Amino acid sequence: MKLDFTLDITAPQIPGSMLDTKFDSAPIGDSYTTFDKVNLIGQTEANATVILQQTGISITADPTGKFTFTDVPLILGDNSFTVNAQDIAGNTSTFTTIIKRVAQDNSDVVLDWNGILIQQFAIKPATKRAI
Repeated sequence: MKLDFTLDITAPQIPGSMLDTKFDSAPIGDSYTTFDKVNLIGQTEANATVILQQTGISITADPTGKFTFTDVPLILGDNSFTVNAQDIAGNTSTFTTIIKRVAQDNSDVVLDWNGILIQQFAIKPATKRAI
C-alpha cells in the first residue's frame, strides 16, 4: 500500500493585528484610543488557531484567515499584545503590536473659546469715550 502525503513546514502568514477602526480615536490608524475595552482584528492563514498571549484567549481564523478578539481590556498608556497563529501542522508565527489608551478629552472647543472671551471682557472692561 502506497500512502502519499504533503509535509507542511511553512509557518502561517504572520498574524498581523490592529485596533478595530470602530475603537480607534482620530486620526484613524494611529492605534490610539480612549476606550477601556476594544476589538483587535487581524488576518493570518485560513482556519489557523490564533492566541492572544496577554489574555490566553484562543480563537480560530475564518476560512479567509480573518479573526477578531472582542472586549480586550486596556490600561491607560501603552498596551503590548502578542498574537500567535498555529496551522493544523503545528507551524507557528507571531506578531506583536502596541495599542495606546489615552485619557478622554472632555473639553468643548466652543465653550473654551467663549470662556476665554468672557475673561477678556472681565479683565478689560469697556471704557466710555467722550465725543
